[in-house]
Amino acid sequence: MPKLMTLMLLLIVSVFLSSCEQDNKAMLLGVWESDQVSETVGSDEELGHYNYLEVTETNINAKSFNLVSIEGGSIQKKYNEEEKNMNYQWKAEKEILVEDSLFAIELNKDEMVLKNKDIEIHYYKK
Repeated sequence: MPKLMTLMLLLIVSVFLSSCEQDNKAMLLGVWESDQVSETVGSDEELGHYNYLEVTETNINAKSFNLVSIEGGSIQKKYNEEEKNMNYQWKAEKEILVEDSLFAIELNKDEMVLKNKDIEIHYYKK
């Protein structure tokens, strides 16, 4: 009987852990805009060049925009022509490889932080 209980407990824990990983994968999908970047002087992380990410199940389409004022006082986003498709891969529940750079990832419902030794980028979901 104790072996059966142990087996059931292990099964429940493994299902719970796999569902957490699926939640992170699902939460990552969508459109993200960065509002803050901290980068080590002299480093050149490619992801830091972009402030707009469209994340699909297989890749990240990265773009940049500037906020510009137009007549009438309203502000609009003007997207730059430079755009990059980046591959990504989950390495662990809280680690993601984007191109060749490994990032720790913190995901909440509408916020994401990607960081490594050279850069920390805060995003909010659109």
